[in-house]
Amino acid sequence: MYDEQVRPMNERERVAIQRIIDAPLHGYATFKSTAMWVALWSAGLTIGILGLGFGTQFNIVVSILMSIVFGPVVLTSAYGILAAVNIYREDRGMRREVETVTRDIWKRTRDLGMVRARRVLAHRVAVVEPIDDEGACCIFDLADGRVLVLRGQEYELDECDECWPNAEFEIVSTLEGDLPIGVFCLGEALAPIRTMETDDCRSEFDVELAQEEVLAVNFDAFLDWLTDVQRA
Repeated sequence: MYDEQVRPMNERERVAIQRIIDAPLHGYATFKSTAMWVALWSAGLTIGILGLGFGTQFNIVVSILMSIVFGPVVLTSAYGILAAVNIYREDRGMRREVETVTRDIWKRTRDLGMVRARRVLAHRVAVVEPIDDEGACCIFDLADGRVLVLRGQEYELDECDECWPNAEFEIVSTLEGDLPIGVFCLGEALAPIRTMETDDCRSEFDVELAQEEVLAVNFDAFLDWLTDVQRA
């Protein structure tokens, strides 16, 4: 079963949405990625300076040749450092603007007290292991000739990992913008009948399907299609 309804927010969901509202704003570009670029360009700058210094130990001709070779490296490195800093600042500003808008939606949702809830009753589940930090993919058998595909970090539980995947749960989001509030388990933990690696699945599975999608297909037939890589 996969049934969507609009209903009043319960206390569990109110706590979850307040936690989202209270979370600090952060920039899109990470410190790690920015530091990597700064380190790269700094290394180039250092090489350029050392090259110029090395050239001056010989005659003027060698020094000029070294300047021709390493001069562009020095200038490009300096430009790269400034570009990395500007990109970091611009990305951070854009991310803050987006987060401010979405935070306003969550606040209005809290004040309204109404949410969109998609109730799921699952018979079986299969799991595709995540790549890096993308989040696992769960494929649920809805026992009515349909399957529900959920993938991505927003469908992973922070507080009750031992009960996920679950035989009965709700996917709760805001009415405005359909922003995710959380996945809330209501039933018993459901052990996967099959666990697969991403590399063992068809490439179009990752490209063509949305993060949350209901497909009118038999569960077993879908798993057979998904892992039939040789025909893909």
